[in-house]
Amino acid sequence: MERPDALHRVRPCAEPALPAIRSSAARQGGGRFAEEHRRGCAPRLGKRLGGCGGASRVPGGKCGAGNGGTDWEEEMRAFRKRTLKPNQLATLRQIEESKVDVGEVLACQDGVAIVEGLNNDAPNGTTLAFADGAAGVLAWRRSDSICFALILDRKPVTIGEEVKCNLKGIIQLVDESSGAATKREYDILSVPVGRGLIGNVVDFRGRARGTGEVVPSSNRVPLLNDQLDMQSREPICEPFFTGNKAVDALTPVGRGQCILLMGTSGSGHSSLAVDIILGQAGTDVACVYAAVGRSEEELQWAVGELKDHGAMEYTTVVAATDGACLAEQYATACAACSIAEQVRDAGGHALVILDTLEPMIELWMLVHKTLTQVGERAPSIIADDYKRQKGSAFGDEAADQSFDLVEYEGMLVSATAAQRRRFYGSLLQRSAKVSKSLGGGTLTLVPIVRGVPATGAAESRSVEEVEAYGTLSSDLKAKLLTAVTAQSSSSVQCAAPGDLGTEVIEELMSIADGQIVLLPPDKDSQSLLLDAKQSLSRIGSRAYPPVMAMLAPQIRFEMIQAADAQQYAVDPDDQLNRKMERHVAQLRAGFQQNPRQVASIEEQVVCLVAFEDGLLDEAEPSDVPSRLEELYKIARTSAHGVLEEIASTQKMTQKMRYELASVLTRGYRRD
Repeated sequence: MERPDALHRVRPCAEPALPAIRSSAARQGGGRFAEEHRRGCAPRLGKRLGGCGGASRVPGGKCGAGNGGTDWEEEMRAFRKRTLKPNQLATLRQIEESKVDVGEVLACQDGVAIVEGLNNDAPNGTTLAFADGAAGVLAWRRSDSICFALILDRKPVTIGEEVKCNLKGIIQLVDESSGAATKREYDILSVPVGRGLIGNVVDFRGRARGTGEVVPSSNRVPLLNDQLDMQSREPICEPFFTGNKAVDALTPVGRGQCILLMGTSGSGHSSLAVDIILGQAGTDVACVYAAVGRSEEELQWAVGELKDHGAMEYTTVVAATDGACLAEQYATACAACSIAEQVRDAGGHALVILDTLEPMIELWMLVHKTLTQVGERAPSIIADDYKRQKGSAFGDEAADQSFDLVEYEGMLVSATAAQRRRFYGSLLQRSAKVSKSLGGGTLTLVPIVRGVPATGAAESRSVEEVEAYGTLSSDLKAKLLTAVTAQSSSSVQCAAPGDLGTEVIEELMSIADGQIVLLPPDKDSQSLLLDAKQSLSRIGSRAYPPVMAMLAPQIRFEMIQAADAQQYAVDPDDQLNRKMERHVAQLRAGFQQNPRQVASIEEQVVCLVAFEDGLLDEAEPSDVPSRLEELYKIARTSAHGVLEEIASTQKMTQKMRYELASVLTRGYRRD
């Protein structure tokens, strides 16, 4: 009897190719049928229909599914399922492609569009296509469906215009046991990075200013990278040497740290930032200077200073002046971080100067102000926000007073405040020290903020109140009036017009790893003045080089102690207070440093040793800089070996300390 066609032995054939990525489980699984199919042979069938009921005959002699044989009905079902899978995967791809939601523009101002209804799984940095032809990028997503996007080509965008996320492709993973998993992959905006940008002034797209030509670069990274998680980081313990005596001694910076550079307008932020870049000459640090929202004249000044001192050989300048829209300014700050992250992720060390951070603040304020204005016609999802924000200039204060409290980083804050902190942190926390397993690179971030922190000091009495006291003696009243006058004229700073508010400053300080606070400039000197009391580094002594950790903390303590005595002393004429005030004046004079002059670590050690050993106690503050210069010359001549050892190892043994102190003391006595 001839066997039915269905039972004819199948010829060996190749397995049908699947247009999908197969998982390891799929490659290893699939049952006996799949194993024989991979070996290039057909499944073994029984010789006859009868005998074992159509089941295969196994080597052990048993047959039938219930006796350890092959269940051919199940095998054929699996075979049909496998042959139909390509069509099934294609259908799943079509379904996912059709799930791209169409959003709607609620408002648009200064290159920033408020959008509602985009896909929830689209990450920040996804490119957007607007119905009328404009291109943008998803910048931030709130906890609801409200997003705001950056319009990057300056094309007009109208209210009510449709917008959708751009897809890059569909990813499919096939597993024999769990089936197919289909996922959308969105197109992410990337920017050029690499050594080709060094020495150039470019915009956030990598185009040279003036010509508009894209600077050749082989690498690209996302514009809006997420900050590293804690598992990818290591504690900051490497010193970042700035070359500024006051900063390195009073507020040490560590590699991978985010430290704010703040002070009232005109305090010399940009000048110090340029000096910090100059201090990286001869090191392994790649520098990125982001001129964001600055005038064209300020940009040309900064670039000119960097060129004149040879710093453009290791510096990239990314610029968006005050004539650019707010969206372009914020994108420029993000691009500067992306350029530095490529260096960090390759195991190198990078420095980013953000001059200034104000576009980020203005962007968030603009979004909330716009939401307030469109609240009446906005979707119901933002109705609660509108009710809380109505009547507030930018919405933040009213929103912060809402009763919707959430836990964020161990604190109970309003929902709006938590979202604002996340947005600020998305840029500030891109600084990091990467774990050694991932290369050990670092990105140090120095954002410039124009404003001053809250001092916590207020005049408890006014001059009029003191004069109205009738029970005080004339001597006591005179002393009290002197103290009130001295307190009002002390170094406590007040915000200047155009500076950020105290609330914003305090929030930025709580996110960053510390701050360098500059005092108003001295009319008689070009040197920058540092507020030792307000300036601090949360990294602590770990950011000091070992040789500086031996000397600098005591100097910092003395300056803070003297500042407190000057601010709160009842009798400023007290002999002890005057002595402390004179000592602080000497220290400040010793930290004076002309612009574009970088102080080496060995020069700073000579300065600190001279102060610690009392070699400058008798000198007038005005004579301290010249005396320190003379002592440094003596040390270079008579303790050259010690200084070389300090420069190479950043350490100083007790023997080296004694030798250096002896040389400086002999030089002091000769003079």
